[in-house]
Amino acid sequence: MLSSFPKLFGFLSKTAFGRRIARHRLPILCLAVTVALFFWSVWLPIRTPQGRWVIPQGGGDATSYLWPNYRYNAAQIRQGHIPLWNPTLYGGAPYLADIQNGFWYPPNWWLAFLPDVPYRALEVMVALHVFWAGLGMYALAWQLLKFQRHPPPLPVAQSSALLAGIAFQFSDVFITHSGNLNTLAVSAYLPWLWLCLVQMQFAPTFRRAVAWGLGFSAVVALATLAGHAPSLHSLAVAEGLYLLFALWQGTHRWRTLFLAGYFAMLGVAITAVQLLPSIELIPFTPRAELDYAKATAYSLPWNGLAGWISPLLFGRGIMQFWATWERVELGFTGLTTLTLALLARPPRAWRWALWGVVGIATLLALGSNTPFYRWAYDYLPGFASFRTSARFVLLANGGISILAALGLVQVWQGLQRKHWVVFGMWGGVAVSGLLLGWWFASRTLPSERQLASQYHLAWAVGIALLTLLFCAAFFHKRWHRALLALLIGEMLGLGAWIEVDSAFPAAGYPTTSAAVQFLRSQTPPFRIEILQETHWQESAPQVLALEAVGGVFHPLRISNYQNYYGAVGNRASNLYRLLNVKFVVSPKSLPMGDAQYVPVFVDDPQVDVYLNTQTLPRLYWVPNAQWVETPADALHTMQSPTYEPNQQVILLQAERACCSDTTNSVPTQLNLALLTYQAERQQVQIESDQAGYLVFSETWYPGWQATLNGKSVPVLRANYTFRAIPIPQGKSELIVWYQPLSWQVGKWLSLLGLLVFGVSVWNLTRTR
Repeated sequence: MLSSFPKLFGFLSKTAFGRRIARHRLPILCLAVTVALFFWSVWLPIRTPQGRWVIPQGGGDATSYLWPNYRYNAAQIRQGHIPLWNPTLYGGAPYLADIQNGFWYPPNWWLAFLPDVPYRALEVMVALHVFWAGLGMYALAWQLLKFQRHPPPLPVAQSSALLAGIAFQFSDVFITHSGNLNTLAVSAYLPWLWLCLVQMQFAPTFRRAVAWGLGFSAVVALATLAGHAPSLHSLAVAEGLYLLFALWQGTHRWRTLFLAGYFAMLGVAITAVQLLPSIELIPFTPRAELDYAKATAYSLPWNGLAGWISPLLFGRGIMQFWATWERVELGFTGLTTLTLALLARPPRAWRWALWGVVGIATLLALGSNTPFYRWAYDYLPGFASFRTSARFVLLANGGISILAALGLVQVWQGLQRKHWVVFGMWGGVAVSGLLLGWWFASRTLPSERQLASQYHLAWAVGIALLTLLFCAAFFHKRWHRALLALLIGEMLGLGAWIEVDSAFPAAGYPTTSAAVQFLRSQTPPFRIEILQETHWQESAPQVLALEAVGGVFHPLRISNYQNYYGAVGNRASNLYRLLNVKFVVSPKSLPMGDAQYVPVFVDDPQVDVYLNTQTLPRLYWVPNAQWVETPADALHTMQSPTYEPNQQVILLQAERACCSDTTNSVPTQLNLALLTYQAERQQVQIESDQAGYLVFSETWYPGWQATLNGKSVPVLRANYTFRAIPIPQGKSELIVWYQPLSWQVGKWLSLLGLLVFGVSVWNLTRTR
């Protein structure tokens, strides 16, 4: 990879834009090298008895959620199919509406060229986005250094901007979430967003401002499509804070506000194909039910602020984290970075702006520990829908990284007596803060974790003292590169090993298993359930092309289905029969004792497959309906031991007007022929001598439509979370398909946005 850099810069240097980029080749190369060193496990083909070295520790969301999704995306793209609906998990659920799948994110599309997306591809994507974050911060710091009263010479400016890039790309958010590619991808666009806004505000001409506005639209679109709504919300707050600064600072304020609003809307229009289905999904998920306590569940506690001084105080990796509160981002950017940030002396307007971002972001990150977040929760849009308040430290990390670059310039210009006073006070705060933070946190620790806390404390204090001593030794204008090297050593030494693990990522996805081959040979449609004791991953059915009732925990699951699945109880209940679980996959150490489960495949060395003899088919006929007022009443009625799912379907009174009140008998002649059964389209031929209801054990969700003999008929919410369609007496042909209005409107808005964007770019290049 590194050998391609000289050729790349040689090619770029032949153009005007390339010549401007080529003079930054050494800093860019340094960013790439440090990322390569940090993620050493990605490039080294070293194996251990437990597997190869991977990131993150414990697998996290990368192995259990994101990897299956990206493999599913790649498979669908290769088939030329847009997956509006996913039948493989959660009993069927909207897929494209889930923003975290990242289906429309262009950097993910190259995965479709891989026949079977390897786990290493996700690790490479993580490393590339960390590099992208550092490159963006380098470009932003380089631009802001021009606002200094006395801009530094090129070598000092490059070292200062590079220090900001190194600090930001290895800040705590990027390390804590090394297993959350979508989180990293969105976060990596923060400096690029700020860079476009700065350039829009201070561009010498309106045409130049428009050019950067188009870049801003591209950043908004890419960050949105990268697929993590809470991180995207943090970027929206970052944009709002900058626009407040633009109003206060006064340079081209109205031009900046107009262009920022226009190009933000253009970016949103481009992503409407993703945003509109996602907005439609939220009211049907647990996200719509977050109260203040849940919305602030992941708040940064006051004693967690000690993590800004050293990440080792609470343990940076998931396996070393010993604090009693939820593992959240601590905001660490390096003690060298913090020290230099305190010495920064930017122009007054920028000083207030940068420290203001740090302060506001910290207050938001503290969540429920201050009243500030409560005000935001009550009065500002978006704050009530997310529960990751600690992630706002990303904005604080960005502000501190920029201040550190300005602080390094101050070191080059020479330190005065007041700077040494600040440095001495900061040294005392750093060491005493470590001791006090440990003391407050460790009082609530169980005794078996006290030794680990003392170990982390020793490392934290030792590294803090060494960093402060080296900073003091290097505070001389000739040593600005030594401070940069110190930061690189600090960040690599504290983070390059912490999220590395030894494992076989594919172990939970037995694509060649004998049990899987048996299940694939059965006639669909049917569902399976994988018992939690099985070594298979919960999202394995998505990779194995099987349909299941479960799946990995996901905050954007349909609430009704989640509640229903949680209320099932034992596997002999009527609620379980309605799920269409035909086969249960169980480990050999846990045989199914109930007589209704018959072992039908026991030749797999790890699992057995049991046939559920009492399950209902995917679609079945019910003669009559029972009407209830609320969904809760429906679930309560179905839990009654007298409820017979073959005799009555439970429907809501609000939909009664579309159905006949006639009581029907069990038909003596009934033929159901399933002509087509696909994820988003089913075709059924029906012949019955009685009217009734065709019930689908498929999740109800807006966007499902149906025609009966060519005429539109309603798709009713039945049995709390499933679907039903009233069918008249006689011979009928039913077609059911999924085509939500949000998707239809969104795709045309996206095409319109792309057209406007393309015409604008063409017009700018044509009139150059």
